[in-house]
Amino acid sequence: MTGERFGRYVLVDLLGRGGMGEVWRARDTATGQTVAVKRLAAGLAGEPAFAARFRRECAVAARLSDPHIVPVLDVGEIDGRLYLTMPCVEGADLAQLLVQEGPLPPERAVHVITQVAAALDAAHRAGLVHRDVKPSNVLVTPDGRAYLTDFGIARGGDDTAVTTAGATVGTLAYMAPERFDDAPLNALVDVYALACVLHEALTAQKPFPVTGPVPMMSAHLMQPPPRPSLLRPGVPPALDDVVARGMAKDPAQRHPTAGALAAHAQAALGAAPGMPTPPVPGAEAAPGRRRAVRWIAAAAGAAVVVAAAATVVVVAPWRGSGGVAQLPPGTATATTAVPPTTAVPPTTAAPTSAAPVGPVAPVGPVTIAMRQPTSLVAAADGRTAFGVDDTGVTRIDLVTATATPLAAVPGYAAALTPDGTRLLVLTQDGDLTVLSTADGAVLADADVGSVADGLSVSADGRWAYVATLSTVAVVDVATARIVHRASVGNSPTGTAAGLDAVYASWVELQHGGGQLLVADPATAAVTDRIPVGDYPLDVAVAGARVLVRDRPAVWVVDPRSGTVTQVRGVAGPLAVAAAPDGSRAYALTSGAVAVIDPDSATVVASITAPGARAADVPGSPGALAVTGTALVVGTGDGVLVLPR
Repeated sequence: MTGERFGRYVLVDLLGRGGMGEVWRARDTATGQTVAVKRLAAGLAGEPAFAARFRRECAVAARLSDPHIVPVLDVGEIDGRLYLTMPCVEGADLAQLLVQEGPLPPERAVHVITQVAAALDAAHRAGLVHRDVKPSNVLVTPDGRAYLTDFGIARGGDDTAVTTAGATVGTLAYMAPERFDDAPLNALVDVYALACVLHEALTAQKPFPVTGPVPMMSAHLMQPPPRPSLLRPGVPPALDDVVARGMAKDPAQRHPTAGALAAHAQAALGAAPGMPTPPVPGAEAAPGRRRAVRWIAAAAGAAVVVAAAATVVVVAPWRGSGGVAQLPPGTATATTAVPPTTAVPPTTAAPTSAAPVGPVAPVGPVTIAMRQPTSLVAAADGRTAFGVDDTGVTRIDLVTATATPLAAVPGYAAALTPDGTRLLVLTQDGDLTVLSTADGAVLADADVGSVADGLSVSADGRWAYVATLSTVAVVDVATARIVHRASVGNSPTGTAAGLDAVYASWVELQHGGGQLLVADPATAAVTDRIPVGDYPLDVAVAGARVLVRDRPAVWVVDPRSGTVTQVRGVAGPLAVAAAPDGSRAYALTSGAVAVIDPDSATVVASITAPGARAADVPGSPGALAVTGTALVVGTGDGVLVLPR
């Protein structure tokens, strides 16, 4: 579509596309300037809710005026499609900068934070709360100017943390504790997030190095603020006090404004409070300095909701709800395998597997070199698996023992339809993206709410089930849209689909105490609650039994009788999964996989899995998938394929 005329704009390059719209680099024929044009997706032009959301985004962006906020140039409607335009700014976002350069020197970090604080104070004076302050929303130019972007989810002060869809908006790693309650919000949630960003700028680490919605929420609610001086030599201990006050659990104990936090940080450095003020960005980047141009739309993330574990990896200036960019070419190859040993109790034979369809995985253990996945799913026939991490999706050929990029959709949870044609990914901006397993094309993409986790698919492949902060949602796989949402209370942590019910692990977040929820597969309405464990994290269905992974143990539940049995001999499980036929279940621990008979709730074998561990971020779950013939295990070197 290069060269398409859109009113007075000539669209030159597509920079990003998501479920809500697209962003183009364009030439304004009236002025000759190069601008970024964001327009609502054609298919949503007739949808009142999306149109209202886009108009509100435009209005929020247009009403803000500050040297540290990229301005709106034009808003309007052309051929029935709403749009806005912004100037372009040369630079990289702070998240990219920290990856490229590592922790910033304290003086530079405070300089950036001071400019972001000025932008926040301007928004707060206008009665707006940003609600998504994070490094990827801070643009830093080569000469040190900083701009706060993405006011797409900003709202007036005293709005509650939960939207009408029951979804908390923002990014979990930077979210104030009061965001997890249905309570009025004010500017102090942005102060908390700014303190989190200061910590990350100083250390290149998020304040709480955990992943997954429940561990992240628990950290914000219960763990003390981190001390950056302990993580990085050279950070003045006085900056620990700045972070601690800014991240106080009680909002009344925080700095009263973002500017006050910045002034405190400057004082901690012994610096004068004044910092240079950058000019408002123009419409053109300076000639000859195009190596790191990002095209910014200040309201670029109206469709962005909670990123439930990690910073969003920027693959386009505006991903909306799941835009995809092709990963760089390259194929990972198999490495020399480390043979595992199998220990089988003398009274029990090793389990047999269902007959596969078509080619099967290699007989011996094989390590496939790739980035360690946070989630693995596999086709039942044993030919293909898929790994998901915070950079994208990888297709794993279990027959040839190779791994190739499928799609640049950063995610943390995945599910595969039974026919193996569609891969569902919970992305790091809170969307559910449905991909073709053939070529990685996006078949559907939609916002499923915040703190999404626990993804599973029904046996007929028609419905998906997603756990959010306090609900279980039924999603139409064809459209990725929610068709039912059942309120279950805080907090469901995982889902698994059975033939006649959907199951969800559930934990009382602040005080502990777990349950297995049994729900109607059509509506997710809860029909039974079975107490199990103290902190259940996920579930797997094995025939007529349901396995529940707790922090210290694995439990087998008979949902018909309500009987709950702890599996002895499994400690510190990282993941649970079941064979396609339900005859066996598996629990991944550090360096081994326990083979479980679900009927007797006993371990019948232990398979050594060298290198098997949780993902690199502490608190991450392990990754485990089961085919008819093999186990696929996430390791520090990639994935390990083991015969069942």
